[in-house]
Amino acid sequence: MTGPASSADAASAAPGGRGVPSVADVAVLAGVHGPKVPSTAVRQRVPGDGRPVVDGLRPREALPDDPGDGREVDMRYVAQASRQETVRVTRWSLVVVEALVALAAVYGGVGLMADNMIGMPHDWLSATPFTSWVVPGMLLVLVVAVPMTVTAVLEARRSTWAPVVSIAAGGALVAWIGVQLLVVQRYNVLQPVMLGIGLAVILLAVVLHRHEPPTALRR
Repeated sequence: MTGPASSADAASAAPGGRGVPSVADVAVLAGVHGPKVPSTAVRQRVPGDGRPVVDGLRPREALPDDPGDGREVDMRYVAQASRQETVRVTRWSLVVVEALVALAAVYGGVGLMADNMIGMPHDWLSATPFTSWVVPGMLLVLVVAVPMTVTAVLEARRSTWAPVVSIAAGGALVAWIGVQLLVVQRYNVLQPVMLGIGLAVILLAVVLHRHEPPTALRR
């Protein structure tokens, strides 16, 4: 007389046993270990020939854009998602760096114009045509603070002007430090730091806009 299957028979027929897993087993595994997808979507790649085969022991996880009808997800979508994440991180890193440089330049420029409140040595002006720090403070704001502020805003808004302005702002910072070293001929630990930051802004702008097509300015 035929009766219910014993526990041993069930174990042998289960995916973890010695039996061959059935379509129902695959469906159970898909429901327990991952999103519910048809058994035809449970696939893996065979090393060597790259052909998809039914696995049955490890259901493929469905991606957010998976249609859920058993079709294979094009790996180009995965690569595109990864590239978009890289672009996003690079953009906001660039915006943060530019904003911090702009704040530092405003602080330094205003400090110089306000009767040298930041305490720059007066003898540093001996090799320049200036007799006070007022004009150098104004130049610091105009040459460094303003371009960095503008480009931070443009990068955050994904402006079509962002690549050019970012590279120009980074170049202006590099030029500012270069003029200090050539004309003032005094050296400070912040000079190589700011020189490196200017080069980093240029590099980040090139990397960012090499991977991201420009978009129109968002109003």
